Amino acid sequence: QKADSVTTQVSVWAAILAIHVVLWLVMRYSLLIIRVIKDGGVVLVTRLAGMMLSAIAVQQIINGVTQVVQGA
Repeated sequence: QKADSVTTQVSVWAAILAIHVVLWLVMRYSLLIIRVIKDGGVVLVTRLAGMMLSAIAVQQIINGVTQVVQGA
C-alpha cells in the first residue's frame, strides 16, 4: 500500500521509532530482565518466540503454494 498523506507517513515513522526504542530498552536491560524472569521465564519466552517463528514460516509456505497454484 502507498502512504499518500503526511499523517500516514508520520504515523508509520512514529511506530518505527517506538519499536526501535522498545527493542533498544529490552536489549539494554536484558541482563536485568533475565534476572527477574529467571530460568523458567527464559524458557517460556524462547518457546513462545519459536512458536511465532514457526507460525510465520508456515504462513509463508502457504502463501507461496497458493501463488504457485493460482499461477498454474
